[in-house]
Amino acid sequence: MDKRNDIDLEKMKQIAASGNDEPLLMLNLNRYIAGEYPKSENYTQWRQVNKQMLDNSEGKLLFILPVRGQRLSNGISEQLDEIIAFWYPSHQSFLDMTKLDLFKRNGELRNQIIDWAAVYRCDPLDLVKLT
Repeated sequence: MDKRNDIDLEKMKQIAASGNDEPLLMLNLNRYIAGEYPKSENYTQWRQVNKQMLDNSEGKLLFILPVRGQRLSNGISEQLDEIIAFWYPSHQSFLDMTKLDLFKRNGELRNQIIDWAAVYRCDPLDLVKLT
């Protein structure tokens, strides 16, 4: 089951209420329960719910990357199956998405397919173009 970071949630609420809200990038690092990734019915339903939530929040799926291996580790690390990046136009749009009925369904499906996960909040304006 997911462990929420209430301190970061409060920071997000402060940014949303600041009058200077900004875009948001959520980087999801996931390891799935054996047999659930990438083609189980639960995984497929979860991805469909993700799309519906993004459509309702004006968010975008930037990429989905299957993890092929782990080249380096310095300390405690977790084996991953997939990295997903979601972009939102503002912190408020993300917070509003968490109030949708779909958000509850998303959590139910996550609990059925995810063995371990971490979600990082990033500033998409800090992305360095690799061109």
